[in-house]
Amino acid sequence: MNPDKVLQKIFVCKVLNAEQLELVAKNLGKSIQEYNAKLV
Repeated sequence: MNPDKVLQKIFVCKVLNAEQLELVAKNLGKSIQEYNAKLV
């Protein structure tokens, strides 16, 4: 397995406050489908 290929498929979401967390949680379902996420 090529480590560079694996790292290209990792997405990170940094949340700094409660408002951002609420926005991320609200859109989580859409993001999971969009990125075909396997682990959240």
